[in-house]
Amino acid sequence: MGTRLSLNDPGCEDCHATDKQTSEKSKIVMLASGNRVLRNCNPVENEPACTACHGPEIRPIGVIITDLSTAQVDRHRAEELLGSILLFSAALVGAVLTVNLLMNQVVVSRLASLARAVKAFGQGDYNRRIAEKGSDEISKLAETLNQMARGLQEKAGLEQQVRKQADELHRLSEERGHLLEKTITAQEEERKRIARELHDEWAQTLAALTVTLDQASKALPDEMAWHKQQLGRAHAVTVDALKTLRQLILDLRPAMLDDLGLVPAIRWYAETRLEANGMVVDFQASGSQRRLTAEIETALFRIAQEAINNIEKHADAEVAAIRLDFQKDRVFMSFQDDGQGLDVEQVLRGEDTARGWGLLGMRERAALLGGSLHIDSGPARGTRIRVEVPVYREGIIHG
Repeated sequence: MGTRLSLNDPGCEDCHATDKQTSEKSKIVMLASGNRVLRNCNPVENEPACTACHGPEIRPIGVIITDLSTAQVDRHRAEELLGSILLFSAALVGAVLTVNLLMNQVVVSRLASLARAVKAFGQGDYNRRIAEKGSDEISKLAETLNQMARGLQEKAGLEQQVRKQADELHRLSEERGHLLEKTITAQEEERKRIARELHDEWAQTLAALTVTLDQASKALPDEMAWHKQQLGRAHAVTVDALKTLRQLILDLRPAMLDDLGLVPAIRWYAETRLEANGMVVDFQASGSQRRLTAEIETALFRIAQEAINNIEKHADAEVAAIRLDFQKDRVFMSFQDDGQGLDVEQVLRGEDTARGWGLLGMRERAALLGGSLHIDSGPARGTRIRVEVPVYREGIIHG
């Protein structure tokens, strides 16, 4: 006799539940002990030899159940799964390493080469070139960078040439400035020498001649009227020559500049040149008036002298305004008239030689002092010349 089983037995429910129909004879089931087994169920048919005990109405009279433990199979499967996982992992790692190696060879190392080249370009090494051949994007980028390097190399060469030329121009400009300064200094010394000689020799001679002619004219009797008249004419010509000579001496080197300074010298020169010709002179000096170095005073006076001469000769003006302003570290001068004006560009281009050289000389003198000169003018609207030069602070005088 076997064991009577119930269809509600946990090992039978999966196949004999009322809502399930199955013809499977083998199934893996989980026992109450927690072990998995392969259960094989074979029904025992009610054969004729069995009807004596069981009756013919019962077709299956039992079932033979065979449980085969799956522990060993599960272990083998786990080992095979682990081996497969390890093999797959190894293959995956190999594939990743291979791809990484290929990427390093194909992409990363090439990009690193590009990065090194770009760094070299940034440091000014434009002779470097990227050795890339191909038609992919990296090769195209390398060629673009090479073209950029060639362009930068050409630009650097041009910049170097420009720097050399600029340095040469700066050197020539400095040499020109030194030569001009020496020329102006020599010119001023020569002016002094000539003024001294004219005063000591010719002015004295002409003064003595005027006295002699006057005395000779007075010594002649009245009946020698014609001779007295000729001596009178000679005396007048000599007096005019003496006045012209004295004016020339003052133009060459006014003693007032050395004795009294810049402001009185410019005021005197403007009054002598302009007021004597019927022009109204509006002269004003402001700030802390003081003596400057001889070099600065001479240069500023020569600028003022040329500006006043231009007003006298070319402006056809009625009023001239002259301003001097002494600031802490610089001096400003301006000369303005209400005359006919001028075309500044035309004059500076040399089309008006008489005024052109004078204006250029004024600008050069201002530049030698580290200052600037600006001319604002136009036809029929007068002329204004503005001068600004830095100065050292010398002794202050008032007046």
